[in-house]
Amino acid sequence: MMRIISLCPEYSSEILRHDFFDRLNLVLSLMIVCPDNKIRLLVNQLVAHIILVNINYFELHIDTDFAVEDVNNDQLYTEEFFEDRSAVVMHLLARIYLLMVPANQKAQPYKKLEGYFRMWYTLAKNSSKICEWLLKRGCVRFFLGTLLSSDFYMSKNSSSYESRSVYSYHEISLEYALRLSAHLLQHYRESFILSNSSTGQVQGITLTHQEIEVVMNPALYEKIMKENFSPNCYKSMKRLLSWVCHRNDMLSNLIIINVLRNLGYCGENCISYLEALKELLAIQDEYAEFRRDIIFGVPTVLDDVDYYNQTKFGFQINKSIERPSFTFLTSLKITANVNSFLRSIVECADKNESTAFIMITFLLQIVNSDKQLFNKIIHYPSPNHLHETFYDWIFTFVKCYLDQEKNTYSGYSMYRQSKLFNSIMKDNMIIFEENIHKYSHLYQLRATNVQRERAGGVQDHQQSDLRNLPRPSGCCD
Repeated sequence: MMRIISLCPEYSSEILRHDFFDRLNLVLSLMIVCPDNKIRLLVNQLVAHIILVNINYFELHIDTDFAVEDVNNDQLYTEEFFEDRSAVVMHLLARIYLLMVPANQKAQPYKKLEGYFRMWYTLAKNSSKICEWLLKRGCVRFFLGTLLSSDFYMSKNSSSYESRSVYSYHEISLEYALRLSAHLLQHYRESFILSNSSTGQVQGITLTHQEIEVVMNPALYEKIMKENFSPNCYKSMKRLLSWVCHRNDMLSNLIIINVLRNLGYCGENCISYLEALKELLAIQDEYAEFRRDIIFGVPTVLDDVDYYNQTKFGFQINKSIERPSFTFLTSLKITANVNSFLRSIVECADKNESTAFIMITFLLQIVNSDKQLFNKIIHYPSPNHLHETFYDWIFTFVKCYLDQEKNTYSGYSMYRQSKLFNSIMKDNMIIFEENIHKYSHLYQLRATNVQRERAGGVQDHQQSDLRNLPRPSGCCD
């Protein structure tokens, strides 16, 4: 039916009237209440498609100030009403929006909302005017509030060792709510930049105080990262983080604390935390250097107090060159169970090698894309005395891990999430080694130039001394 509507767009207005408005209550019921998930998805896709075809073919005007309070009156739908195609589309959008306003939200189970949010995401992605209309309705608070208030533990049953989809009904249903909210806020941000406004208003759009509170709530991002949404949704999470954490050191610190605290306990399900960490490090503002320091940590010699109240350092603690003698402390003044990113990698290398392998993959991706972080990491010392630098320790660990995995799991078909990162790790290792060779080559060139300048300075000084000597008599100029 969607193909028929696309091939005959001139009849889409008649289809919208006879097949939707004449059966409006049935259509709205199928969008939310129908027990068959496929029917709900198809009906919502069909509604989004016919609305977009009407808007594009007839070049309809979307009234961004259209109110939704008085659209439930069926007496409005007269012959004169259907002559105004723009009014028909706006009434349909308003009726659909009223299905999930906060007053009716409790009556709708979140498991049946996948198609509903997907429909709004499709409309907003293909029409900037619908984006503005939704923003003026204050829907950011509503959509993100739905995601924040729902309880995912009711249907959570996943395993990282299963090849099938491991996402719960909750995560599948509310994935498009997150995508939609991120797209709307991205549209607001782009409009704000283009308007060069400093009043917080963009073309009549104003984020309310309640919406800002929801968007700036650290619990929202903790929930998003904890619930392991599908990889396609990491893009939406990173969009939100790049917007809310820009020039906001307090919220950045709270999210960084949550990420670092959970890295050591989430096992192979740490992808969402690592994606958030990568996005936080990519934000360029006046707090960028501070974020790097608190995330990566500062190299520090290990110290401990023994039974006799004597302080020991480095090798004296473990008395083994294989055990860590250096650590990486974060400058955040927080509890002891929050480690820096590098310290979490070193500790996971002893407890959970597959998790450490995934962390190192993200570390190399971050370092290869940031020149300042690359210059920082190559000067970090190795955590133990077997290697000289931290990247030497990384090379050894990765090589040993890949060899061990090849010998141990080559005959097994068991799903391991770290296997997905083998090719990514190899590509990033090649890039990292090339960057190291370039750096060493530039370092040698600089050292050679310094030596030449010093030698040239001495030679020029000797020549100047010779010129200042008194000339012998009878010498011509």
